[in-house]
Amino acid sequence: MVALEPFGRLRSLLYVVGLMLSFITFVMWCYVVDRTNDMAWYISSPSEFNFAVFAGLFALLATLALLFGAYAHNALHYSWTGYLVHTVVETGAVALVVIFWFCAAVATAALVGTGSCAANLCRVSKAAIAFSWFSLIPYGAALALLVMQWLQQRRSYPTANPMAPLAYDAPSHPAAPMAQTQPSYAAHPDGVPMHPAPAPMDSAMPMPEPSRQV
Repeated sequence: MVALEPFGRLRSLLYVVGLMLSFITFVMWCYVVDRTNDMAWYISSPSEFNFAVFAGLFALLATLALLFGAYAHNALHYSWTGYLVHTVVETGAVALVVIFWFCAAVATAALVGTGSCAANLCRVSKAAIAFSWFSLIPYGAALALLVMQWLQQRRSYPTANPMAPLAYDAPSHPAAPMAQTQPSYAAHPDGVPMHPAPAPMDSAMPMPEPSRQV
């Protein structure tokens, strides 16, 4: 998995697992929403179910964008995908996926309840709720790894300003060459250099007074 190296192999594996779980959960919630729209006592599907569908769709798109960005940036060397492999973008996308899956799982669990049911729709709804929690786990683990990596970088490259770039991000400028001073030579009338000219004496330096003999 060299192409996914910016994310690390462990986080890349977590993204792949989260992608598969999110796809299964998304399909389940689509089935639940479709069945509830066909029922006579529902004017439309509950908003909790609709939000779960949105959470699954967002998780799929965000994960695909992150994985494609890492592959295109390293294997295909596309410069325009550089922003997709940025740590801030990755952390923000994973944090949103975690928040959406958590809210969807809590809201749908509160709507369906914990009682037993024999209808097919009820069983699928509870299975979708369980898979919503399962989908939350890999993204939560990836977010924890991102936070740990950020803290490690801050300890390794401390800066006075927390918003300043890290030390390894700062461009290195070559030091200006030091000017070499050459000794000045006294000019001969014929243009031939002679011995080095003595340094001028400071006029402000007090001169020793000649000793007077009594």
